[in-house]
Amino acid sequence: MASPAAPDIALYRRFPALRQVPRVRLCVLPSPVLHATNAHPRLWIKRDDLNADAFGGNKARSLEFLLGEVRAGDTVLTIGGEGSTHVLSTAAHARKLGAHTVAMRWKHDMNPGSVRVSEIIAGSATGTLS
Repeated sequence: MASPAAPDIALYRRFPALRQVPRVRLCVLPSPVLHATNAHPRLWIKRDDLNADAFGGNKARSLEFLLGEVRAGDTVLTIGGEGSTHVLSTAAHARKLGAHTVAMRWKHDMNPGSVRVSEIIAGSATGTLS
């Protein structure tokens, strides 16, 4: 899935050596940009939340490189606090690639949104740091 000859992205134009780093296509780019005229006539919103099927957002872009050599059957280790959207995004994209995720998470006070993310992670990955 990773390909040094991946289609051109702006990052490659700025840093050509990155073409040699394994990359897996997780995103559908470019992300759509919507004109939010109801809010303000000059307001445009970049919808990175729509850039990937498994879990869209800005994290999917970096995971294209971080998961560039992951293959079906591999195990991916990720670390973050409970409720970490990075951990959730990593687990979702690794699963899409056929890999298992071990998530090492530390406990901390969480808002209700983070509690829900933590519950989703618990269903996708294993492991906790104490």
